[in-house]
Amino acid sequence: MEIDFSHKGQERQEGGVGLVVGHKGQEEQERVVEVVVGHKGQEKQEMRVRATKERRDRRMTEEESKAKSDAMRQITLSHMKSSDLELEKDWKLFRKRLPGWQERHMQSLLDEYAAIIAADAKPSTKFWKLEERLKKDVRHVGVLARMSRSSMRLNLLCLLHEKAITMSDLDGFSDELRMSLDRQSHG
Repeated sequence: MEIDFSHKGQERQEGGVGLVVGHKGQEEQERVVEVVVGHKGQEKQEMRVRATKERRDRRMTEEESKAKSDAMRQITLSHMKSSDLELEKDWKLFRKRLPGWQERHMQSLLDEYAAIIAADAKPSTKFWKLEERLKKDVRHVGVLARMSRSSMRLNLLCLLHEKAITMSDLDGFSDELRMSLDRQSHG
């Protein structure tokens, strides 16, 4: 099959665009595209681009993709060092507990905001004090956290500093992580 992409008022350029499509049952399909580019006063240039596509019927279903992903995760975990396994366990536990810690921290912030609103002061004073607090508090990890394995330690340290969590909230995490955070939060 050949397709003509010439512009209105121009003659069709030599080469044009040609497509070669494989038949069902072939291992691969090949698409060949020839493009002729011409500019005023310049010679015509020809570019030939070849691309190969995989067969469409070899697409993985969602179940196959999930099974493959789980298998790769198991292979990866079986080759990890014990310290890497502890980090992975800590990461999973952090992801599990963080939403609850954030909810608890935000509730305490809301209680503080309610006290600001209930204070005996002019409405404008209360409003601007509340606005200032909101700007500051929105940056807390207890409100919004950057989620990555590499930022987990820093997030935990910030949560301790913000008093969103205590050392007792870290029960279940690896001893190495807990000791490291304890040292950093006290010195």
